[in-house]
Amino acid sequence: MSKSLEDLINIMCSHYLRVLPQGFEINPACVEKEITVRLLDFSPARTLYEKNKPVCRSLNAAYDLKNKQECASCNKRLRCTLQFYLEVEYKQKPLRLILSYTSARNFTFFCSQLKQKELPIINTPIQLTVLDRGRWGEVRFSVGLI
Repeated sequence: MSKSLEDLINIMCSHYLRVLPQGFEINPACVEKEITVRLLDFSPARTLYEKNKPVCRSLNAAYDLKNKQECASCNKRLRCTLQFYLEVEYKQKPLRLILSYTSARNFTFFCSQLKQKELPIINTPIQLTVLDRGRWGEVRFSVGLI
């Protein structure tokens, strides 16, 4: 899949969308329980956490972001958390979203539902909803309207 120059610039300028138990942190002053986004791209990802802080991350599950080390040759790869990385557009602003295990499972199920309905995954409006799970938020997916 080739990306347009505009898509590449948007991806380079995007910020992370945090998932909190209360909702999505758009910015420190704005938390939304539900948002509708347009999915630009997605890929498997992995993050290595030490003392609950990310110390290494790969947005393609193949190479880490900092050192470009191959994940397959890393002796810490078995301690990584497997995730999904989504690039989304919200109110014409590009955002990055890292999905935890349960949210990633929900995303995989949602993608299979779209495929059964013969709807494209990319560019389909998607409503994201956060379920409060106490210390963390679980992301749910449904077809949305923009």
